[in-house]
Amino acid sequence: QTQPISLTVTASPELTAEPGQSDAFIEAELLDQRPTTYIRQQLRLRLRLYTEAPLLDGQFIDPKAEAMLFERLGRDRFYPLRRDGKDYHVVERHYAVFANESGELELPAVRFRGRLVENSERPATGFSESHYGRRDEFGAVSAFDTASRPISVRSQPLSLQVKPSPQDYRGSYWLPAADLRLNDDWHMQPQVLKVGEPVARRIRIDVKGLPGSQIPRLQIADTEGIQVYTDQPLAQTRSDGTWILGHSEQRLTYVATRAGELRIPDIELRWWDTERNEEREARLPGWQLLTQPAAVLASSQQPVPVTAGPDPTSREPRAEAAASAAPSQDVAPGALSSLLEDVKAYWTWALTALVLVWVVVVARRSRKKEVEQNERAFQAAVVRQQERSERQQVLHRLRQACRQNDPSAAEHALLQLAALEWPGNAPRNLSALAQRLSKGAETVRAVERALFSHGGESWRGEALWRLFANGIEENAKAARSRQSDKIEPLHPGYT
Repeated sequence: QTQPISLTVTASPELTAEPGQSDAFIEAELLDQRPTTYIRQQLRLRLRLYTEAPLLDGQFIDPKAEAMLFERLGRDRFYPLRRDGKDYHVVERHYAVFANESGELELPAVRFRGRLVENSERPATGFSESHYGRRDEFGAVSAFDTASRPISVRSQPLSLQVKPSPQDYRGSYWLPAADLRLNDDWHMQPQVLKVGEPVARRIRIDVKGLPGSQIPRLQIADTEGIQVYTDQPLAQTRSDGTWILGHSEQRLTYVATRAGELRIPDIELRWWDTERNEEREARLPGWQLLTQPAAVLASSQQPVPVTAGPDPTSREPRAEAAASAAPSQDVAPGALSSLLEDVKAYWTWALTALVLVWVVVVARRSRKKEVEQNERAFQAAVVRQQERSERQQVLHRLRQACRQNDPSAAEHALLQLAALEWPGNAPRNLSALAQRLSKGAETVRAVERALFSHGGESWRGEALWRLFANGIEENAKAARSRQSDKIEPLHPGYT
């Protein structure tokens, strides 16, 4: 039996190196900067990790700041680069940056922790695999057969001057964007409305350079003769690799309260064009409508009974008519009987009218409820169709990536499928996705290892496509617990 040995483990030192001063360093740069940067305007931060030796694994630590919001843009890029006479392996990542405060701000340093292959003589001009040790069944380098050393580097912080919204801006909401589109569609074209019948309208706002959560809810008031009911807007955010693209949908229901000519006013939304540095306005034109009475009301009208009286065309003098109409002792019993019959007829008609009014009210409410149910069913069918269509498109991209043995495109498609499977709580990388799967976790991790180890040339996509040809199967245990939003290590089995 050997004697125990005490070890002291210290963290690897974190380097903030200038280019050329170390075999690993990070460059941070703000792209597309304008002379004037406003609060909540999108900026693009580019990070480049340079290493002289190949990466075995590693991870970026996402930047965080109280006065800023960071959103990752697109996929990481991997490529060789010769600079100042040296060959480097480069990992490039982009973030969208939004400043939530005005004034002079500092973008924090971005950190990277990982491991480099030790004593590698492999040139950085290509991504061949000749120098690597034994590989597993997916073609990834075995961490136990390759000598490595840890690295921890960070970028230099950057300063940024942010201005508040212009004082002469006339919009109700501050919307800085590179582009904004305002569109609408109707459940049925409302050239002719009927009193009491609801008509649904959907308003869509698409913004380039702003998250969907920052798109405001439109405040639309009732207009003369028309009541307006609004739903909570549905917001979405996605990225095209360069811009954050926000989308918002708001559903309105119009109910006419009177017949005649009515007008739905224009809908206006002011925003700030960051490309032109000027205020602009998006507008939906108004509608001139002809409103008709409800059909059920028209069909329920009944003639009003009229009791007999003196003929207005008679030439008999009024005195004689009054005398002839005056009751006498001989006809009093008959007149009383006639009066009682008139009263009975009046109340019969009044009761009948009351019943008809009640029937009309019930019919209108039932009709409104039926229309609302049909509208909800229509909307749900549209959403389901859109989800099916989007899922099929993503599966098509995944199949193409697997056929072409492209791990970078496969990663992008897998994360898109995961976003459809877990809306609002999607995994942010392949390691997090693997933890949610009931099968195929190692196949997913193989894609990530291929990305960070040797550029993916030896990766084969057949196994991945066989596993996900019908979509993602969620792990039942992982589904019951919310996933943490922390950045997962690229290869948790190696740490």
